[in-house]
Amino acid sequence: MNAITEKPTSKPGRLLLSSAVAALLATGATTVNAEEVSLTVEHTCPLPIIGEQPLVSEISADLPAEVTAGESTGELNINAVTTINNTARQGLYAVGGRTLEGTATAENNIALPESDQPLSVTLNIPQQPIPGESGSFTVDSSATVDPLTFDNPGQGTITVGDLQLDQIVRDVDGNIANDPVGEFTSDCTLVGNMEDMVLHTFEVVPDETQPANITVDPQDTLDLGSAMAGSPLNGSITVGNDGGEALNVNSVTIAGANADLFTQSNDCTTLDPGQSCSVDVNFQASQPGTYSASVQIDSTDPDAEDSPKVVDLTAEATEQPKPALELSAPEVDFGTIDLANTNSAEQTLDLTNTGEANLEINDLSIANNPDGVFTQTNDCPSGLSPEQSCTVTATFQTNQVGDYSANLEVATNLENSPETVTLSGTAEDTSGDNGDGDNGDGDNGDGDNGDGDNGNGGSEPVDVTFDLEGVTNVSANGSDVPLNGQIDSQINLGTGEFTADLQLDPTQAQFQISELFHKIQGRADIEFEPVGETTGTLDLETGQLTAESELMIKIPEARVSIIGFGFGSDGIRIGGGHSCQTAEPATINLSSPEGEEFDPLQGGTVTGTYVAPELEDCGLLTGILNEFFEGPGNTIELELSPRFEE
Repeated sequence: MNAITEKPTSKPGRLLLSSAVAALLATGATTVNAEEVSLTVEHTCPLPIIGEQPLVSEISADLPAEVTAGESTGELNINAVTTINNTARQGLYAVGGRTLEGTATAENNIALPESDQPLSVTLNIPQQPIPGESGSFTVDSSATVDPLTFDNPGQGTITVGDLQLDQIVRDVDGNIANDPVGEFTSDCTLVGNMEDMVLHTFEVVPDETQPANITVDPQDTLDLGSAMAGSPLNGSITVGNDGGEALNVNSVTIAGANADLFTQSNDCTTLDPGQSCSVDVNFQASQPGTYSASVQIDSTDPDAEDSPKVVDLTAEATEQPKPALELSAPEVDFGTIDLANTNSAEQTLDLTNTGEANLEINDLSIANNPDGVFTQTNDCPSGLSPEQSCTVTATFQTNQVGDYSANLEVATNLENSPETVTLSGTAEDTSGDNGDGDNGDGDNGDGDNGDGDNGNGGSEPVDVTFDLEGVTNVSANGSDVPLNGQIDSQINLGTGEFTADLQLDPTQAQFQISELFHKIQGRADIEFEPVGETTGTLDLETGQLTAESELMIKIPEARVSIIGFGFGSDGIRIGGGHSCQTAEPATINLSSPEGEEFDPLQGGTVTGTYVAPELEDCGLLTGILNEFFEGPGNTIELELSPRFEE
């Protein structure tokens, strides 16, 4: 649903008014059986700048308690009084609106025995004043419903639905007000369920001058659905008489290719006008397949096409559901264990029932394991229901060098049971070589020349604080936002890796809306809250720096100044607050420009782009703020200067 269609086309941010009612069945031939009815309904209409607004309408009319089938109804005048709240009144009046007029097209429904019948009615809203004093006010509207005809007896229910408003607002001179409120269309949504908004119920009574007439529901085919072979399926056919004379049901039989698989029972004998009975149908087949037959109902309906009345039957018997076993791996390879360090290794294997029936776990055991080096434990129950899993933990343990293998067997109620998983592993002993001895991880391995003080891993990180100054361009509104702050970093000059604490000072963004109300200047206060540390690397050979930061962006306050409407020099506050922030952190990736080197002792330039996430909890105009903030293509450029203590 399009909330607003504006004339002429302009940017979102429109103030509009809503007047809403529903319309219904009417009879004007006589008022003998008329009933005075009324209903209070509430709609929600999207109002730009002030957001969604409730509109409450009181509908009233005289409606018939009974309507004769086949006879035309007369016309009826429908009246509605709609309450416009003070927020909408203020908005209209503030932009020069002094009167309103237009139409409200209501989309309603008449539920009838044979089918639902939609009813669209347009109510006229004559020109009415917009008061200048504070408070809500009411708007009157009315409509005349064209006559309707209903074919079949039964109960009808009238319910109220959504509506569309087409409004004209005029200024004090009688001219159509300036865009956006001069002419507009708005789609309003009913509050609550339509089926609960019952305005009136009435009876469509048989025309006693008509002969008996048989009806069946469903009219053509009764689909009983599907079930596993051997399981029953049930359904029913409603037989009715919407004629003016009594209908005799002579017989109900089942015929067709698979008539032996269908049975029926019924309470149908003689049906007076407006009465009905039920034919209950049952189906059961022992083999999978699709089956069909028909119910034939012979009656005293004088229409040859309706005797016998035939309703086709369809049903499906499906295969019995089966379990299925899925293993997380067809084999488990423990790799090589070094007996100089350990004599065991452990792996896990997941068992999942991906079928549609219960999978029985009858046994879990290890076969072909003469040395006993493989063992298993598990948390598997005696059965797994569909989509349920369990875990087997297998262990490989030995004190002897060699290659080993065995089989994990999973015994289930499947036809191909047991399922076999190959287990394999190798044991070696390196305690006698030079890998971990004096020439391995000693002085020449992890000592002074390895990962110690003189190696790459032993370098102490250097603390450097950078002052930063730069600018970010917000693509959504094209404005440049100044940035200042500092970065407290720790750089490992051996590896080039660094972590940092990024601190950005509060700043302010200026923006302009050039079409709405001709010209609007705006400003937004911006704060930044780091999420975790900034991390990155400095390529020690090329001087290329890369970094990634995550920041929550907050808007404590946003204001606009509308020129020509006298809202004051401070402007109008349109959102912000202590909870106004991005729904998720903004991820900012920075790097040295191509061809430039970053020296941690001299500083340098870093640039990047980022996506501004959506703002939330910023008040009624959160959506408007996001128009000028959210989106991709934002650029950032920072100049980092190291700060050294004197």
